Amino acid sequence: MNASPLCGIIFDWHGVLDETTYRGFSNFMGLITGRPPDEIRAVVSPQERLYVAGRLLSPEAFWAFLQRTLQLNNEQLARARDHLLTVRLHQPLWEKIPSLARRFRLGILSDCPADKRAMIRAMMDLSAFAAVAFSCDYGYGKDTDAFFMDLCTRLSCPPAACLYVDDTGGHIATATRLGFRTHLFRSAADFARCLSGFP
Repeated sequence: MNASPLCGIIFDWHGVLDETTYRGFSNFMGLITGRPPDEIRAVVSPQERLYVAGRLLSPEAFWAFLQRTLQLNNEQLARARDHLLTVRLHQPLWEKIPSLARRFRLGILSDCPADKRAMIRAMMDLSAFAAVAFSCDYGYGKDTDAFFMDLCTRLSCPPAACLYVDDTGGHIATATRLGFRTHLFRSAADFARCLSGFP
């Protein structure tokens, strides 16, 4: 049992609140191009990071780069955009959000490009979340400590009183180093078991 109470819970978007992931996108691109996903990740990841940061590479420039580099026809490009930009809610977790919002200050911290952010904002009521941070609004993402710390400030919760939930081990390691409590997300049921350990 963790001794001190939680003030806030910060959720990643891709892979936690949304079932779409960047790794899954590379796998999907492998299916439609016939190229190994690891090869696609190696080629795309540097530009993908700029795209996600928002201020460094526009969505239009990213998709043009992807089409040119992977030699996609227009139909393949449309399928790629649809795969990455579609919001696929992790429903078992979303069902818990209203009750969690009554107990904790909730936040979202996401490496998220501007065109995906627009889709989320158009589709979703995020009023249960006290603070939402998309990397495209900052010009940097989870590779920068300030991205994590700014959201803590906005939640009025210190890292030690926040539970950070992400599906990526590297991001969990960063949050742990910064003093957050952390949970490596695998399922809503697993998250519920983790949360039961806090007062």
